[in-house]
Amino acid sequence: MAGCGESSSEEKTGEKAGQHSEENENHIELTNEQLKNTNIVIGKAEMRSLGSEISVNGMIDVPPQGNISINIPYGGFLKYTEMLPGTKVKKGQLLAVIENPMLIGVNLKNLKAGKISSTVNIYSPVTGQVREVFSNIGKYVGPENIIMDVTDSKDLHVELTVYESDILKVQTGQKIRFNLANKPESWKEAEVYLIGSGVRDDRSITVHGHLSKEYEDLWPGMFVNARIETGTSDSYTLLENAVVRFNMKNYIFISKGSNKKDGVEKHNFEMVEVKTGSSEAGIIQISTVEQELDFKKVAKVVKDANTLLATAKNSENEDGHAH
Repeated sequence: MAGCGESSSEEKTGEKAGQHSEENENHIELTNEQLKNTNIVIGKAEMRSLGSEISVNGMIDVPPQGNISINIPYGGFLKYTEMLPGTKVKKGQLLAVIENPMLIGVNLKNLKAGKISSTVNIYSPVTGQVREVFSNIGKYVGPENIIMDVTDSKDLHVELTVYESDILKVQTGQKIRFNLANKPESWKEAEVYLIGSGVRDDRSITVHGHLSKEYEDLWPGMFVNARIETGTSDSYTLLENAVVRFNMKNYIFISKGSNKKDGVEKHNFEMVEVKTGSSEAGIIQISTVEQELDFKKVAKVVKDANTLLATAKNSENEDGHAH
């Protein structure tokens, strides 16, 4: 019995030591001098309204009515064009000239003016850009042949793929932010205009978004990364650099005040796990995991939290070497 009692006592002592060690891992002390040499700012979390959003992928597209095929009902030889894929054109701009002796009677204006011509000019019906050119100078184009395709720039839009798990969050009128793979830092804007009614085999639905303005660097077929803002919610927030990530978890540092040890003033901080939510313009939503914290009252490190994380981990390494 005495032996069992001793074992039990040792286990309890071990448990306390383990708890103390865990507490020490999350506790950091800085002297006045150490604190001065950091950019640490202590403050309180702020209640803000941030948008909730879902991340999706898609592409720039154009509806059938926005992709115009240029042809001529009479046929003839392509005499002139300077159009290339990507050429920007304005409504009424000359696209091509077709020549055929049989066309002499077609241009009534020239006949009335006493001008006889075997050519017919073809003008752009819209402002946009040339998407494809299917002929070249000297080639015969019949009534059934398409000379070129012109895209109406007003009809460019984003076609996004949203999976059914998120589709109930999407509504018409919601804001879309998107960027191109080659310009990830440049965000453009659109608005949810139509939501598809059918679910595809991969459990996705198409969401159609109208651009907020005309962008000159968009082409049909370009892939985009997008975020649909599905609503706003009020929650406590901190600057993103007040939240640190360690061992796949997110933490903030709580200020526990200061005290004197051996005549030296020490500033105490505790590392506390939190959950993070949406972020916007360097601000991120936070919520508690286990601890009952009043974010409104408790003072926190609101800037340069990584300095404290580095200090904590260095202290652990030193303690480990000491053992």
